[in-house]
Amino acid sequence: MITRLLSILLKKHEDRETLDQINQFLSSFPQFFFGDDFPEPLLDLVLEAKHYNSILELFRSRIYRKDAMPDTLKSFIKAIKRKAEQEEDETLFACYFFQRNTAKYENIIEKLNITEWNYKLFVESKQHYLKAVNYLVEKNEIEDAARICRRYNNYRLAAQIYEGSGDYGSAGKHYRDEGKVYQDAIRCYQKVGDEQGIARVYERMKEFDKAVNIWKKLGKTREVNRVLKKKAKEIREKRQLELF
Repeated sequence: MITRLLSILLKKHEDRETLDQINQFLSSFPQFFFGDDFPEPLLDLVLEAKHYNSILELFRSRIYRKDAMPDTLKSFIKAIKRKAEQEEDETLFACYFFQRNTAKYENIIEKLNITEWNYKLFVESKQHYLKAVNYLVEKNEIEDAARICRRYNNYRLAAQIYEGSGDYGSAGKHYRDEGKVYQDAIRCYQKVGDEQGIARVYERMKEFDKAVNIWKKLGKTREVNRVLKKKAKEIREKRQLELF
């Protein structure tokens, strides 16, 4: 059944509607990229349709593997290079160089326009991942955009993306826990009236009295006692340091 479907799609791949179907099909089939049994009709479709995201995901799945590469995949890689040369396709060359020559990969990525079919190539680029982030934000794919930011330890940008989307709770958490941008975290928590979140930010800032006042107002006796103990410990440690 799958072979027949792929055969039909291959014959019609220049049709816009069919291209959308191919993209949707391959984008929803990630399990294909994490095994050793690569169906040749599916590989043929990926290459014929030039679904760059799928090629990239396939290569990513092999990065940390130490076992021998299957012959089917070796042939596929050769076919990618051959097609890239025949059609002078820079994006295919980027796919080919992904694990072979990082400098060439980055140089090619710099010149490419980002599309629905190739944006994952930018995700893998330390120099150009922000293009993928901006692209996903424009498509309102907020979680995917923030996930990429976290991958590159750009937590402040992840927080800004959440804030821009109106998700002030997630923004506050990222500003507080990862970005350590406490005033921005407080601003976000204030927008949604999250007093507990504000109290936790004050605690991170070691402004224990402000945190205690909020917990008292909320009637959280356990939190009050916890923060007071933390304050007492902080005072003891400072005194010990002063002795030395």
